[in-house]
Amino acid sequence: MEFLELVFLDTMLYLRPVEKVDKRVVIVDINAKNMESVQQYPIPNEKIAELLIKLKTYKPRVIGLAIFKDVSVEPGSEKLAQVLQESNNIIGIEKIGIFKQETISPYNIIPKEQVGFVDLLNDVDYKQRCYLLSVPNPENLNEERYSLALQLVAHYFSAEGIKLKAGTNDHNTIMIKGKEFPAITNNFGGYFNFKQNDLGLSILINFRKRPQPFRIVSLQKILNGNIDDAKSFRDKVVLVGNFNMSTSDVVSTSALPTFKLAGHMHDVRYHAHVASQILSYVLDDRPMLDSWGNIKEYIWILLWGFVPI
Repeated sequence: MEFLELVFLDTMLYLRPVEKVDKRVVIVDINAKNMESVQQYPIPNEKIAELLIKLKTYKPRVIGLAIFKDVSVEPGSEKLAQVLQESNNIIGIEKIGIFKQETISPYNIIPKEQVGFVDLLNDVDYKQRCYLLSVPNPENLNEERYSLALQLVAHYFSAEGIKLKAGTNDHNTIMIKGKEFPAITNNFGGYFNFKQNDLGLSILINFRKRPQPFRIVSLQKILNGNIDDAKSFRDKVVLVGNFNMSTSDVVSTSALPTFKLAGHMHDVRYHAHVASQILSYVLDDRPMLDSWGNIKEYIWILLWGFVPI
């Protein structure tokens, strides 16, 4: 029944009313058109540095650089390194090889506390409904390694002096401003024997129902200085990511209106959805997806078993 329950979950999420745009999250889109204007692929470090410098003038609260920089693309390495060294609100990415043993190291200039992993969790039908927030650090089991979305949120709230804490009801989960994240357990809702539970802390994704739930600005516009409202970046979470299906991870879901490639989205949007979900839960009381415990589920089944009698 697990597969049917997961499909039903997607269907119910898809049928929800359209939600408003989350203005706290802005995405900078790097696509094929941008690459033509730059006239080099991959985009050189010089252009990435120029982009970050211009973004910083708009005073975003945190910037997620969702581009792998394990290979240096000249010119501009020294310039990019200088920008990253002088910034404590830029989050880089890495892959820690959860399933495929495919690891990609973060850009070595970025401090470890400013790196988030972007590994994806797949369900039995290869769709993404769960998001891994943190895993134990294999080098030091007393430390945690955070995902990109959790790093963005942690830096967003740290600007207000708010820190992530352990949950009160469940010490294995995270709490922000008294809001405890409902962690996926071994048997959670439609899941039976959720194996990914052994990896670390994961949550169900409550996608924001809207064809374009966040403001998207092209790389070209920022580099050319064609930004109408610079204030729309101030104190925001800004994600810089690749919108080319051939050069980014593809996320599959049936919970949202279809995209050009039916049922798929770029991974940068996926991380944006999770960051938005957490911000909305803590600041707007938008609920996260939760499940009853085993005892409540057994009582519910027994209750409906006796009703026909």
